[in-house]
Amino acid sequence: MAFILDSSGSVKVEDFNEGKEIVKKLVMDDLDIGRNKDRVALILFGAKSKLQARFGKYETPFKFRDVLDKLPKMNDRTRIDLALKVAKDEIFPNARYGVYKMAIILTDGVQSTGAQGLRPSS
Repeated sequence: MAFILDSSGSVKVEDFNEGKEIVKKLVMDDLDIGRNKDRVALILFGAKSKLQARFGKYETPFKFRDVLDKLPKMNDRTRIDLALKVAKDEIFPNARYGVYKMAIILTDGVQSTGAQGLRPSS
């Protein structure tokens, strides 16, 4: 499962922290992280997207939780499109074959003006 967390300026600090708590709760309570078990990835985004954790990097939920605790608030613009591109190009190609690939995006849903659309045009 990939978590994509909005850290842009349009997200209030308390909402950003609540988003981190939601991810922590899911990781600690609902996933079985470990070798040959559930794997998690994390992208933090604002004007840029930062890959914070690749699949398999953290083999316990406690190590992943520590990463979440240290995440900084980025502020700046909201580029959901860039976060989805990082997921597509850097996260999911490294997923195990034959397993479900899921992403959970925590955002206020407001893409910055001038950003690329989220749907590919036909």
